[in-house]
Amino acid sequence: MNPLKKIGIILWLMVCLFGSFVYGLIFISWYNSIKGFDDYSSSDSVFIIFVLLIFSLVLSVPFLIYILIRDKLNINKKSRIKEYSIVLTIFCVLLYFIFSLEMRSFIEGFEVMTTYYILGFLSLNLYLRKREKFIVLQRNDK
Repeated sequence: MNPLKKIGIILWLMVCLFGSFVYGLIFISWYNSIKGFDDYSSSDSVFIIFVLLIFSLVLSVPFLIYILIRDKLNINKKSRIKEYSIVLTIFCVLLYFIFSLEMRSFIEGFEVMTTYYILGFLSLNLYLRKREKFIVLQRNDK
């Protein structure tokens, strides 16, 4: 497997895992603060984080498909850092509006999206910078 693809997959999984972990802790602390309900045990917490992880992996697939299609088209060999960052921002804003309607408040929807967006934005830019260096090295070797 291409080392660049390995880095991309690892970064994608790390974003989903860390985002799920952070939001899982936010959700569990909110739930445990409600009087009259039983507190979550550690096994319940792991299950909630696992469900959030699966959910975030599934929801991030459309963005990954967009990236793969744009790379296969090879229309423009310029840097795509700005394009992918804008598309990620639009994607996260759309998810925010979808999920904020289902959550108890707009602030909770904002908490969810910021945990994933900040990590996703940082790792996307890291991956794209590595990819540019990898492409330059391949061109110089030819």
